Amino acid sequence: MLEFHWRTVDEVDDRLYQAWTQLGMQTAHTNLYAMPQFVLPASRLLDPGNPARIAVIERRNAGGSELLGVGCFTHHRPTLFAPLPHLRCFRTRHTFQDGLLCAPGAAQEVADALLGHLDRGVRGPQAIAFRNVADDDPVLQALRGRADAAGQRWYPLRALQRPVLRYDAAPDARSRIPRRVAGDIERRQRRLAASGRLSFRLLLGADVTDEAIARHLDIEHMGWKGNSHSSMRSSATETAFFEDMCRRFRAIGSTVFCETLLDGRVIASASGFRVAATMNAFKTAHDPEFSGASPGKANILSLLAAIPAALPEVAMFDSSSREGSFIGAMLPDSRTMLAGFLPLTRLAARALKAARLLRPLAYRIDDDP
Repeated sequence: MLEFHWRTVDEVDDRLYQAWTQLGMQTAHTNLYAMPQFVLPASRLLDPGNPARIAVIERRNAGGSELLGVGCFTHHRPTLFAPLPHLRCFRTRHTFQDGLLCAPGAAQEVADALLGHLDRGVRGPQAIAFRNVADDDPVLQALRGRADAAGQRWYPLRALQRPVLRYDAAPDARSRIPRRVAGDIERRQRRLAASGRLSFRLLLGADVTDEAIARHLDIEHMGWKGNSHSSMRSSATETAFFEDMCRRFRAIGSTVFCETLLDGRVIASASGFRVAATMNAFKTAHDPEFSGASPGKANILSLLAAIPAALPEVAMFDSSSREGSFIGAMLPDSRTMLAGFLPLTRLAARALKAARLLRPLAYRIDDDP
């Protein structure tokens, strides 16, 4: 028997936390940003005024319960994009993927449970907004199938190509990076090495100490990010969020930092998190004193080359970036990410269809879809 419950972040007890973590680490369709290690600190610290509502789907049997799916949402009033009350997948400025977690083979059950337990009354949500969901996400596909069957089709906003590197396509990642890009980085590295001893180190799990976390924040605060107050160190809540998230992922061995050093001084640092078979980039930073040598790019190049031996379970490196980013130029593969709305009622389908006429205005005033 399936059971559906809404939970607040404060109602996530140790049993649910552990089961949720296990679910996220076992599913083939991973999502760093749907893991409790991200959602709980992000919801409590980054947007406490609109905290995540957590949809929990379990299968009950004589032997106990099995967690089948978890989805995190926030409730929103009508906008120009969606002129009816709607749910959004929980997001922050650090969220680069939407979607629900589900157990292997349980996508249809999770989708049906979610649709069956949403209150679609006058004030209830009439649609679900996705801003950055993989097109092959199994729960999205199940939800779209149900919508199509009911004549309430998916309303797309855009499709983006996320730069990734697929290690399952070829084990030698360095050979797949565009030669022009790799060659330029290597030339800059050689010039930098001429001025001192250049080295690289990979920190995994417990090796990512609080000192390494603080060092990463300090380097990211240097230069234009610090000057524009956009670094994590510029905000006490952003700093606390990052520290909490890193420690939570460290507890399950998933925090990964890489550092480039010149004569023992860290001049570039990158943070990331391994979830199941995906290595997710999070933040990259470098000392602006050495910007001409592109130590940030060299640091990522070293990470990509080190992953097969250090993390052999990793099948894909996800840049968590857009096309045209500096990491994107280094990566030969891509995955399609979608933004759009899933109507839950015929009224919502009609409203979303009509709202397409307002999209130019919505984008012009930066109305958030």
